Amino acid sequence: MTGKPPILTSPAELRDERYVSYMMSMHKIFLDYEHGILTKEQALQYVEHYMAKVREIGHVDDERTSYMLEQQGFTFQERADMQREYEDLKLRCGQKVHGYKQGSGYGSDTPNQGQGRRTKAGCF
Repeated sequence: MTGKPPILTSPAELRDERYVSYMMSMHKIFLDYEHGILTKEQALQYVEHYMAKVREIGHVDDERTSYMLEQQGFTFQERADMQREYEDLKLRCGQKVHGYKQGSGYGSDTPNQGQGRRTKAGCF
């Protein structure tokens, strides 16, 4: 025994951490695409993989995930930019872009930015 109590993380905190990890992975994919490391088809395939994982998460805590992303240097504006990049990438690959509501925030069911509400994960 090391004398330190085990770090307990709730299922909700684990979901939030996974969400942040997936968002950062998608951000890296977009950077690789912009730098010519990935083709548009590869980038879309990889982003779609992470989008499916985000949708599986269900709900995240807006306030906590925003804070965690900002700690990684990823602001609300960058998430909005990434949403537009995703839509643009889908169009470049000949896919339809489904209705993204302007101002709905990333992963929100309703317009908000924080306030600690649980919101559905599934978009930026």
